[in-house]
Amino acid sequence: MESAASEIVRIGRAADRVSVRPFVAADAAAWEEFVQRCPEATFFHRIGWREIIEDVFRHRTHYLVAERPGAIAGILPLAEVKSRLFGHALVSLPFGVYGGPAATDAEAGRALIEAASALSDSLDVEHLEFRSRQFAHHRETMPEPR
Repeated sequence: MESAASEIVRIGRAADRVSVRPFVAADAAAWEEFVQRCPEATFFHRIGWREIIEDVFRHRTHYLVAERPGAIAGILPLAEVKSRLFGHALVSLPFGVYGGPAATDAEAGRALIEAASALSDSLDVEHLEFRSRQFAHHRETMPEPR
């Protein structure tokens, strides 16, 4: 399934700017490597969950990659969930205990949150939900509600 995230978010100085883009299949190995070395990443951030969420639960995924030139600086796995009970939401991650942004620094985390917020607006979801152990870490970088 293709992601609807087509807009790129860029934050920071030109030399070390963080950009956010949708995950592509060629990112799988680098994504997994990032999960292994990032303290904020959990088992639920592993790329294998993407296939399970899409193929088993039939939810559209929107996985985001924050990067600086030559390296991943953060990841944010998201799934678009449509439910009669819970409404239309963008969640990181449904059926998982943890999710949310996993980033090497606050700037990359902020860029992922801003990209997720823009994506949630473009998808016209009712709410954006992060199931994160580290959410308080990112709270100061949250964009203002619209």
